[in-house]
Amino acid sequence: QVWASGGTVTAVSDGSLGRGRRSGEHFLPVERDRLSCGWVLGHDPEGATGANRAQLLEIGRGGYRIAAEGCVSSSYLTELAGALDVLCTLMAALGEGDRPGAVQHWCDNEGVVTLICARRDVVPRKWRKTPCRHLWAELCRRLNWWEAHGGSWETRWVKGHVDADPNKRLPASYTAAERFNIRADKVAEV
Repeated sequence: QVWASGGTVTAVSDGSLGRGRRSGEHFLPVERDRLSCGWVLGHDPEGATGANRAQLLEIGRGGYRIAAEGCVSSSYLTELAGALDVLCTLMAALGEGDRPGAVQHWCDNEGVVTLICARRDVVPRKWRKTPCRHLWAELCRRLNWWEAHGGSWETRWVKGHVDADPNKRLPASYTAAERFNIRADKVAEV
């Protein structure tokens, strides 16, 4: 239990949306969009925080295929589902009498990050127009529980797909959040 020692858990979630592939000028049909999400958990045994931790040890990973009921198939849906799934997993890991701790969550979807960070300031009219509002309602309910029971949750944006950048940086220069985003992306694509 990382939190028992006052540590911070790093959670990086990602989503994947696979559509029909192109053949010349035509799309090859697929039964339906392939939607999935993935996440990776880690912590720094030295107790450092932030994106540039010297060492980040993986302590868990997971993800699942998504049924897009109630939402239009989109990368937004998959990214949101990844954030919700990692929160649900952390809540389920709490034992009897355990209190939630500090979580630094990273996501490469700016829309999801912006809304998580501003969730307390969003007026009800905007929530009604938000895609996947049933998932947002569940995420907000769980984040409120997490914080009401002593935990903290900070969400930040991380650049995704740094390993696919044409101006490729050396892997040794990736931040801890970028390395875990690459891993979460691979989990989501399985």
